[in-house]
Amino acid sequence: MHRLTFEQKEKQTREPFTELDLDVLSTIEDPFWKVAIHLSLNYGLRLSDISQLEWASFAKQGRLIVWTDKRDRRIEMPLLGETEALLRTLFRNSSQYVFPVHAALTEDPNKRATH
Repeated sequence: MHRLTFEQKEKQTREPFTELDLDVLSTIEDPFWKVAIHLSLNYGLRLSDISQLEWASFAKQGRLIVWTDKRDRRIEMPLLGETEALLRTLFRNSSQYVFPVHAALTEDPNKRATH
């Protein structure tokens, strides 16, 4: 660090995604990734929280309720209209999880990194 100039040491503002990145992400058709991208961009949810999303998270009318993995904290947010429309496109399975395959991957410490 002592060899760096003052400008090199200063923090720089960086955008995580450019408009081009967002355009490319919006073309993804896989149901899990389509929902995951939407929920992370609009709600700030982590991939592990999205993977373990339960159908009961949408039981309260107009609200999204999530228990986060990292802080084990309950978060309740307003459910956006476009989120509701996106969720209606998903197949309602018999599992408690919206994405049971991805929930199993997240719960297994040896397979978690495959996401």
